[in-house]
Amino acid sequence: MVPCKYKTSQELISHDTHSNTYNYKYTFSVEIVPICKDNIVCLPRKLSQQLGNMGPLAVCFRVTGSVQLVDPSNLKVAEISSNLFWRSPFQSLCTPSQLREFFILQVELADSKDASSSEKFLLADVWVAKVKEVGISDQQIHTKTHLGHLLNPGDTAL
Repeated sequence: MVPCKYKTSQELISHDTHSNTYNYKYTFSVEIVPICKDNIVCLPRKLSQQLGNMGPLAVCFRVTGSVQLVDPSNLKVAEISSNLFWRSPFQSLCTPSQLREFFILQVELADSKDASSSEKFLLADVWVAKVKEVGISDQQIHTKTHLGHLLNPGDTAL
């Protein structure tokens, strides 16, 4: 089951008064939430504030009866119900196929005092370089990630 909204309608096509039979044309319209797992989304300001001042950029980590998001900069997790999504809809910024591959150079786990506690995510500072530029350029990019417990130096990530 995915979050969606639907609309049904029926239209009378014909009816026979002698036999008391009716023929209807039924129409169903279903609109599915346009967010998939691993999409990066930008939340509207109002929705971001409703979710406890969650950052505007988030990663979708699960789509079930609701959309579940994590803010990779502070590990805040939010669950957005179908009704809440349709009140203030948003689109994804990019899908996994649009992401570029990076080489992990260094991983430093953040202090547990600074980050929200979560069993599924661990905040870390990571230094990365584009896979295409490893060995060619010394340019390193610093970023924060919610995948600190999974990443190790030498890994590649999107």
